[in-house]
Amino acid sequence: MLSAAALGGATAALPAAAFAAPPKPENGDVATVAALAKAHLADRAGRITAAGALGGIPSTTGADSARMAAADRLEGVRKQLNALHGGYSRATTTVSVAALTPAPSRIIARVVEETSLYYAQYATADADHTTYWAEHEVELQRSGSRWVLAGVRFLPVNAFSIPANQFLDELPDELRAVEGARAAKAGKAVQPAGKPSSPNTAKPSGPVTAKGAATSLALASYDYTAMVNYARAWATGRNPAYPSYSDDCTNFASQVMRAGGWATVGSWPLSSRSSNSNWWYGSYASTSSYTWGGAENWYWFATGSGRTYIIDMWNMGNGDVLQYDYDFDGNISHTQVCTGRDSTGPLMTQHGSDYRDKRLTEIMASSSNYNAWKYAHRT
Repeated sequence: MLSAAALGGATAALPAAAFAAPPKPENGDVATVAALAKAHLADRAGRITAAGALGGIPSTTGADSARMAAADRLEGVRKQLNALHGGYSRATTTVSVAALTPAPSRIIARVVEETSLYYAQYATADADHTTYWAEHEVELQRSGSRWVLAGVRFLPVNAFSIPANQFLDELPDELRAVEGARAAKAGKAVQPAGKPSSPNTAKPSGPVTAKGAATSLALASYDYTAMVNYARAWATGRNPAYPSYSDDCTNFASQVMRAGGWATVGSWPLSSRSSNSNWWYGSYASTSSYTWGGAENWYWFATGSGRTYIIDMWNMGNGDVLQYDYDFDGNISHTQVCTGRDSTGPLMTQHGSDYRDKRLTEIMASSSNYNAWKYAHRT
Protein backbone atom coordinates (compact mmCIF):
# COMPACT_ATOMS: atom_id res chain seq x y z
CA MET A 1 0.00 0.00 0.00
CA LEU A 2 1.42 3.38 -0.94
CA SER A 3 1.12 5.43 2.19
CA ALA A 4 2.28 8.00 4.68
CA ALA A 5 1.53 8.91 8.28
CA ALA A 6 -1.23 11.35 9.18
CA LEU A 7 -0.27 14.30 11.34
CA GLY A 8 -1.93 13.92 14.69
CA GLY A 9 -3.43 10.60 13.59
CA ALA A 10 -2.95 9.02 17.00
CA THR A 11 -4.91 11.69 18.84
CA ALA A 12 -8.55 11.29 19.80
CA ALA A 13 -11.15 12.36 17.25
CA LEU A 14 -12.32 15.93 17.58
CA PRO A 15 -15.93 16.13 18.81
CA ALA A 16 -18.69 16.30 16.22
CA ALA A 17 -20.33 19.00 18.32
CA ALA A 18 -17.53 21.33 17.27
CA PHE A 19 -19.31 21.82 13.94
CA ALA A 20 -22.81 22.32 15.38
CA ALA A 21 -24.17 25.85 14.81
CA PRO A 22 -20.77 27.55 15.01
CA PRO A 23 -20.55 31.28 15.69
CA LYS A 24 -19.68 33.41 12.72
CA PRO A 25 -15.87 33.40 12.44
CA GLU A 26 -13.76 36.43 11.79
CA ASN A 27 -12.35 36.70 8.28
CA GLY A 28 -8.87 36.65 9.78
CA ASP A 29 -9.57 33.26 11.38
CA VAL A 30 -10.60 31.77 8.03
CA ALA A 31 -7.50 33.13 6.32
CA THR A 32 -5.24 31.87 9.12
CA VAL A 33 -6.75 28.37 9.03
CA ALA A 34 -6.43 28.23 5.24
CA ALA A 35 -2.81 29.41 5.34
CA LEU A 36 -1.65 26.98 8.04
CA ALA A 37 -3.59 24.04 6.59
CA LYS A 38 -2.21 24.76 3.12
CA ALA A 39 1.35 24.94 4.48
CA HIS A 40 0.99 21.56 6.15
CA LEU A 41 -0.75 19.82 3.24
CA ALA A 42 1.60 21.30 0.64
CA ASP A 43 4.53 20.10 2.74
CA ARG A 44 3.11 16.56 2.87
CA ALA A 45 2.48 16.54 -0.88
CA GLY A 46 5.92 17.93 -1.60
CA ARG A 47 7.59 15.19 0.41
CA ILE A 48 6.44 12.51 -2.05
CA THR A 49 7.82 14.48 -5.03
CA ALA A 50 11.29 15.43 -6.21
CA ALA A 51 10.68 18.97 -4.95
CA GLY A 52 10.75 17.78 -1.34
CA ALA A 53 9.54 19.33 1.91
CA LEU A 54 8.58 22.98 2.32
CA GLY A 55 8.92 23.31 6.11
CA GLY A 56 8.58 26.52 8.09
CA ILE A 57 5.11 25.72 9.51
CA PRO A 58 4.23 27.38 12.86
CA SER A 59 3.18 24.38 14.97
CA THR A 60 2.90 23.01 18.48
CA THR A 61 5.63 20.70 19.71
CA GLY A 62 3.32 17.71 19.25
CA ALA A 63 2.47 18.65 15.68
CA ASP A 64 6.15 19.14 14.86
CA SER A 65 6.96 15.72 16.30
CA ALA A 66 4.21 14.07 14.28
CA ARG A 67 5.43 15.75 11.10
CA MET A 68 9.00 14.57 11.67
CA ALA A 69 7.79 11.04 12.45
CA ALA A 70 5.98 11.02 9.10
CA ALA A 71 9.03 12.23 7.16
CA ASP A 72 10.72 8.85 6.75
CA ARG A 73 7.50 7.15 5.72
CA LEU A 74 6.81 9.86 3.16
CA GLU A 75 10.32 9.42 1.79
CA GLY A 76 9.60 5.71 1.45
CA VAL A 77 6.45 6.52 -0.55
CA ARG A 78 8.44 8.84 -2.81
CA LYS A 79 10.90 6.02 -3.58
CA GLN A 80 8.05 3.57 -4.21
CA LEU A 81 6.44 5.97 -6.68
CA ASN A 82 9.74 6.52 -8.46
CA ALA A 83 10.15 2.78 -8.92
CA LEU A 84 6.51 2.33 -9.92
CA HIS A 85 6.13 4.95 -12.66
CA GLY A 86 8.96 7.48 -12.45
CA GLY A 87 7.40 9.43 -9.59
CA TYR A 88 6.31 13.06 -9.33
CA SER A 89 8.37 16.17 -9.97
CA ARG A 90 6.37 18.66 -7.89
CA ALA A 91 2.99 19.39 -6.32
CA THR A 92 0.61 22.33 -6.11
CA THR A 93 -2.00 22.62 -3.36
CA THR A 94 -5.04 24.82 -2.74
CA VAL A 95 -7.16 24.79 0.42
CA SER A 96 -10.64 26.11 1.17
CA VAL A 97 -12.30 26.30 4.59
CA ALA A 98 -15.64 24.44 4.66
CA ALA A 99 -16.54 24.83 8.36
CA LEU A 100 -14.96 26.62 11.30
CA THR A 101 -15.57 27.00 15.04
CA PRO A 102 -13.47 29.72 16.69
CA ALA A 103 -12.77 30.01 20.41
CA PRO A 104 -10.47 32.28 22.43
CA SER A 105 -7.58 29.77 22.46
CA ARG A 106 -8.57 27.08 19.95
CA ILE A 107 -10.01 26.78 16.44
CA ILE A 108 -11.42 23.61 14.92
CA ALA A 109 -12.07 23.62 11.17
CA ARG A 110 -12.87 21.34 8.27
CA VAL A 111 -10.90 22.11 5.13
CA VAL A 112 -10.96 20.86 1.56
CA GLU A 113 -7.63 20.14 -0.13
CA GLU A 114 -7.09 19.99 -3.88
CA THR A 115 -3.59 18.88 -4.78
CA SER A 116 -2.06 18.26 -8.20
CA LEU A 117 0.94 15.94 -8.45
CA TYR A 118 2.99 16.40 -11.63
CA TYR A 119 4.39 13.31 -13.29
CA ALA A 120 8.15 13.32 -13.75
CA GLN A 121 7.68 11.35 -16.98
CA TYR A 122 4.72 12.00 -19.27
CA ALA A 123 3.88 11.93 -22.96
CA THR A 124 1.30 14.67 -23.46
CA ALA A 125 0.73 18.05 -21.79
CA ASP A 126 -2.98 17.35 -21.19
CA ALA A 127 -2.09 14.40 -18.94
CA ASP A 128 1.01 15.67 -17.16
CA HIS A 129 -0.47 15.49 -13.66
CA THR A 130 -3.06 13.85 -11.44
CA THR A 131 -5.29 15.81 -9.07
CA TYR A 132 -6.95 14.59 -5.90
CA TRP A 133 -9.51 16.09 -3.54
CA ALA A 134 -9.56 15.37 0.21
CA GLU A 135 -11.11 16.68 3.42
CA HIS A 136 -9.27 17.20 6.70
CA GLU A 137 -10.08 18.28 10.25
CA VAL A 138 -7.68 20.97 11.44
CA GLU A 139 -6.95 22.22 14.95
CA LEU A 140 -5.19 25.52 15.71
CA GLN A 141 -4.08 26.67 19.14
CA ARG A 142 -3.18 30.12 20.40
CA SER A 143 0.51 30.60 21.15
CA GLY A 144 1.09 34.08 22.51
CA SER A 145 -0.26 36.52 19.95
CA ARG A 146 -0.49 34.09 17.05
CA TRP A 147 -2.22 30.88 15.96
CA VAL A 148 -0.16 27.72 15.41
CA LEU A 149 -1.05 24.34 13.92
CA ALA A 150 -1.90 21.73 16.58
CA GLY A 151 -3.13 18.83 14.44
CA VAL A 152 -4.56 17.69 11.11
CA ARG A 153 -6.74 14.61 10.73
CA PHE A 154 -7.53 13.14 7.30
CA LEU A 155 -11.27 12.49 6.77
CA PRO A 156 -11.42 9.58 4.29
CA VAL A 157 -14.44 8.80 2.14
CA ASN A 158 -13.35 5.16 1.88
CA ALA A 159 -10.24 3.05 2.37
CA PHE A 160 -9.57 2.15 -1.27
CA SER A 161 -9.06 5.60 -2.81
CA ILE A 162 -6.84 7.36 -0.28
CA PRO A 163 -4.10 9.68 -1.59
CA ALA A 164 -0.56 8.35 -1.80
CA ASN A 165 0.47 10.43 1.21
CA GLN A 166 -1.95 8.80 3.65
CA PHE A 167 -1.50 5.56 5.61
CA LEU A 168 -4.13 2.85 5.77
CA ASP A 169 -3.16 2.11 9.38
CA GLU A 170 -3.99 5.72 10.33
CA LEU A 171 -7.58 5.53 9.07
CA PRO A 172 -10.56 5.38 11.47
CA ASP A 173 -11.06 2.06 13.24
CA GLU A 174 -14.26 1.24 11.37
CA LEU A 175 -12.61 1.61 7.95
CA ARG A 176 -9.60 -0.45 8.99
CA ALA A 177 -11.94 -3.17 10.27
CA VAL A 178 -13.74 -3.26 6.91
CA GLU A 179 -10.44 -3.51 5.05
CA GLY A 180 -9.26 -6.27 7.37
CA ALA A 181 -12.40 -8.30 6.66
CA ARG A 182 -11.97 -7.77 2.92
CA ALA A 183 -8.31 -8.83 3.05
CA ALA A 184 -9.33 -12.05 4.82
CA LYS A 185 -11.67 -12.89 1.92
CA ALA A 186 -9.19 -12.08 -0.85
CA GLY A 187 -8.39 -15.11 -2.98
CA LYS A 188 -10.91 -17.30 -1.17
CA ALA A 189 -14.32 -16.20 -2.41
CA VAL A 190 -15.74 -17.70 -5.61
CA GLN A 191 -16.76 -15.28 -8.33
CA PRO A 192 -20.36 -15.50 -9.55
CA ALA A 193 -21.00 -17.51 -12.70
CA GLY A 194 -22.08 -15.59 -15.79
CA LYS A 195 -20.23 -12.45 -14.76
CA PRO A 196 -16.78 -12.43 -16.41
CA SER A 197 -14.19 -10.20 -14.77
CA SER A 198 -10.90 -8.55 -15.76
CA PRO A 199 -8.05 -10.44 -14.02
CA ASN A 200 -4.82 -8.91 -12.72
CA THR A 201 -2.92 -9.72 -15.88
CA ALA A 202 0.41 -8.10 -16.62
CA LYS A 203 0.35 -4.97 -18.75
CA PRO A 204 0.21 -5.95 -22.44
CA SER A 205 3.46 -5.44 -24.30
CA GLY A 206 1.85 -5.32 -27.72
CA PRO A 207 -0.47 -2.69 -29.23
CA VAL A 208 -3.66 -1.85 -27.38
CA THR A 209 -6.93 -3.01 -28.96
CA ALA A 210 -8.48 -0.14 -30.89
CA LYS A 211 -11.55 1.54 -29.42
CA GLY A 212 -14.76 0.16 -30.83
CA ALA A 213 -13.26 -3.07 -32.13
CA ALA A 214 -15.62 -6.06 -32.00
CA THR A 215 -18.33 -4.02 -30.31
CA SER A 216 -21.69 -5.76 -30.05
CA LEU A 217 -23.47 -2.47 -30.71
CA ALA A 218 -22.24 -2.02 -34.25
CA LEU A 219 -24.24 1.10 -35.03
CA ALA A 220 -23.17 3.02 -31.93
CA SER A 221 -20.97 6.05 -32.42
CA TYR A 222 -19.89 7.75 -29.22
CA ASP A 223 -17.82 10.88 -28.67
CA TYR A 224 -14.96 9.70 -26.46
CA THR A 225 -13.30 13.11 -26.50
CA ALA A 226 -16.47 14.61 -25.05
CA MET A 227 -16.47 11.92 -22.36
CA VAL A 228 -12.90 12.73 -21.35
CA ASN A 229 -13.47 16.48 -21.41
CA TYR A 230 -16.55 16.16 -19.20
CA ALA A 231 -14.82 13.81 -16.74
CA ARG A 232 -11.82 16.09 -16.38
CA ALA A 233 -13.96 19.21 -16.04
CA TRP A 234 -16.13 17.76 -13.25
CA ALA A 235 -13.63 15.39 -11.59
CA THR A 236 -13.47 17.41 -8.37
CA GLY A 237 -16.81 19.18 -8.67
CA ARG A 238 -20.52 18.39 -8.81
CA ASN A 239 -22.67 19.39 -11.79
CA PRO A 240 -25.91 20.94 -10.45
CA ALA A 241 -27.76 19.75 -13.57
CA TYR A 242 -27.66 16.21 -12.17
CA PRO A 243 -28.92 14.62 -8.94
CA SER A 244 -26.63 14.29 -5.94
CA TYR A 245 -25.60 10.96 -4.41
CA SER A 246 -23.74 10.29 -1.17
CA ASP A 247 -21.77 7.61 -3.06
CA ASP A 248 -21.31 9.51 -6.30
CA CYS A 249 -18.99 7.30 -8.35
CA THR A 250 -21.55 5.67 -10.66
CA ASN A 251 -23.66 8.83 -10.95
CA PHE A 252 -20.50 10.52 -12.23
CA ALA A 253 -19.72 7.68 -14.67
CA SER A 254 -23.27 7.87 -16.04
CA GLN A 255 -22.88 11.61 -16.59
CA VAL A 256 -19.67 10.94 -18.51
CA MET A 257 -21.39 8.36 -20.70
CA ARG A 258 -24.26 10.74 -21.41
CA ALA A 259 -21.78 13.48 -22.36
CA GLY A 260 -20.42 11.08 -24.97
CA GLY A 261 -23.78 10.27 -26.50
CA TRP A 262 -25.37 7.48 -24.50
CA ALA A 263 -29.14 7.87 -24.85
CA THR A 264 -31.31 7.57 -21.75
CA VAL A 265 -33.91 4.81 -21.55
CA GLY A 266 -37.14 5.36 -19.65
CA SER A 267 -38.25 8.28 -17.47
CA TRP A 268 -39.84 9.10 -14.15
CA PRO A 269 -42.57 8.27 -13.17
CA LEU A 270 -43.69 6.12 -16.10
CA SER A 271 -40.80 3.61 -16.11
CA SER A 272 -39.56 1.13 -13.53
CA ARG A 273 -36.66 2.49 -11.50
CA SER A 274 -35.54 -1.02 -10.56
CA SER A 275 -35.42 -2.46 -14.09
CA ASN A 276 -31.87 -2.97 -15.38
CA SER A 277 -33.21 -2.32 -18.88
CA ASN A 278 -33.78 1.37 -18.04
CA TRP A 279 -31.21 4.13 -17.57
CA TRP A 280 -32.17 7.72 -16.81
CA TYR A 281 -31.65 10.51 -14.32
CA GLY A 282 -34.25 12.68 -12.62
CA SER A 283 -34.12 15.78 -10.45
CA TYR A 284 -33.23 13.60 -7.46
CA ALA A 285 -31.60 10.24 -6.82
CA SER A 286 -35.06 9.02 -5.79
CA THR A 287 -36.46 9.82 -9.24
CA SER A 288 -33.56 8.30 -11.18
CA SER A 289 -33.21 4.69 -12.31
CA TYR A 290 -31.16 2.37 -10.12
CA THR A 291 -28.87 1.85 -13.10
CA TRP A 292 -27.94 5.54 -13.15
CA GLY A 293 -26.29 5.69 -9.74
CA GLY A 294 -25.99 2.06 -8.62
CA ALA A 295 -22.74 0.33 -9.59
CA GLU A 296 -24.15 -3.21 -9.79
CA ASN A 297 -27.24 -2.10 -11.69
CA TRP A 298 -25.07 -0.04 -14.06
CA TYR A 299 -23.05 -3.17 -14.89
CA TRP A 300 -26.15 -5.11 -15.91
CA PHE A 301 -27.60 -2.26 -17.96
CA ALA A 302 -24.33 -1.57 -19.75
CA THR A 303 -23.55 -5.18 -20.62
CA GLY A 304 -27.17 -6.26 -21.12
CA SER A 305 -27.90 -3.45 -23.56
CA GLY A 306 -24.74 -4.22 -25.57
CA ARG A 307 -23.28 -0.77 -24.85
CA THR A 308 -20.24 -2.37 -23.18
CA TYR A 309 -18.38 -5.66 -23.04
CA ILE A 310 -15.64 -6.82 -20.66
CA ILE A 311 -11.98 -6.46 -21.64
CA ASP A 312 -8.51 -6.62 -20.10
CA MET A 313 -8.26 -3.57 -17.84
CA TRP A 314 -4.81 -2.68 -19.18
CA ASN A 315 -6.38 -2.31 -22.65
CA MET A 316 -8.75 0.46 -21.53
CA GLY A 317 -8.89 3.68 -23.55
CA ASN A 318 -10.78 6.98 -23.42
CA GLY A 319 -14.27 6.62 -21.98
CA ASP A 320 -13.91 3.00 -20.87
CA VAL A 321 -15.14 2.12 -17.40
CA LEU A 322 -13.56 0.08 -14.59
CA GLN A 323 -15.71 -1.35 -11.77
CA TYR A 324 -14.66 -3.02 -8.50
CA ASP A 325 -16.24 -5.57 -6.16
CA TYR A 326 -14.30 -5.03 -2.93
CA ASP A 327 -16.43 -7.32 -0.76
CA PHE A 328 -16.23 -10.41 -3.02
CA ASP A 329 -20.00 -10.82 -2.72
CA GLY A 330 -21.09 -10.41 -6.34
CA ASN A 331 -22.23 -6.84 -5.74
CA ILE A 332 -20.07 -4.20 -7.46
CA SER A 333 -18.98 -1.44 -5.08
CA HIS A 334 -17.25 1.24 -7.15
CA THR A 335 -17.00 2.73 -10.66
CA GLN A 336 -14.38 4.91 -12.37
CA VAL A 337 -13.69 6.15 -15.90
CA CYS A 338 -10.58 5.99 -18.11
CA THR A 339 -9.62 9.50 -19.23
CA GLY A 340 -6.41 8.79 -21.11
CA ARG A 341 -3.36 6.62 -21.54
CA ASP A 342 0.36 7.14 -21.20
CA SER A 343 3.41 4.88 -21.30
CA THR A 344 2.37 3.24 -18.01
CA GLY A 345 -1.17 2.35 -19.16
CA PRO A 346 -4.63 3.82 -18.45
CA LEU A 347 -5.28 7.03 -16.50
CA MET A 348 -8.38 6.92 -14.29
CA THR A 349 -10.81 9.56 -13.01
CA GLN A 350 -13.52 9.14 -10.37
CA HIS A 351 -15.89 10.60 -7.82
CA GLY A 352 -16.06 9.31 -4.26
CA SER A 353 -12.63 10.14 -3.04
CA ASP A 354 -12.23 12.39 -6.08
CA TYR A 355 -9.23 12.24 -8.36
CA ARG A 356 -8.38 12.95 -12.00
CA ASP A 357 -5.97 11.18 -14.39
CA LYS A 358 -4.44 8.86 -11.80
CA ARG A 359 -2.26 6.11 -13.24
CA LEU A 360 -3.75 2.63 -13.03
CA THR A 361 -0.32 1.30 -12.09
CA GLU A 362 -0.46 3.40 -8.92
CA ILE A 363 -4.08 2.46 -8.20
CA MET A 364 -3.18 -1.24 -8.44
CA ALA A 365 -0.29 -0.76 -5.99
CA SER A 366 -3.00 -0.64 -3.31
CA SER A 367 -3.78 -4.15 -2.09
CA SER A 368 -7.48 -3.19 -1.76
CA ASN A 369 -7.68 -2.41 -5.48
CA TYR A 370 -5.38 -5.21 -6.61
CA ASN A 371 -7.33 -7.88 -4.70
CA ALA A 372 -10.80 -6.68 -5.72
CA TRP A 373 -12.76 -8.40 -8.46
CA LYS A 374 -12.61 -5.98 -11.38
CA TYR A 375 -14.75 -5.45 -14.47
CA ALA A 376 -13.27 -3.31 -17.26
CA HIS A 377 -15.87 -2.21 -19.81
CA ARG A 378 -15.14 -1.29 -23.41
CA THR A 379 -17.75 1.41 -24.13
